Amino acid sequence: MAGTLVGVLHLGAAPDVRWQYVIAALPAAATLLWRRTFYVPLLVGAATLALLRLVWPA
Repeated sequence: MAGTLVGVLHLGAAPDVRWQYVIAALPAAATLLWRRTFYVPLLVGAATLALLRLVWPA
């Protein structure tokens, strides 16, 4: 269900790649494969994205 909501939100959005999200997804995916939980990768991805936004403002 969450995937459907995200998909609907992106319909009509400008077709660009936001590299901060792509970079933040890598440690989140690694954490998902390592821990096999749902919430820990969300926290890791959010923390990575916050750090990226401090260093690399969009």
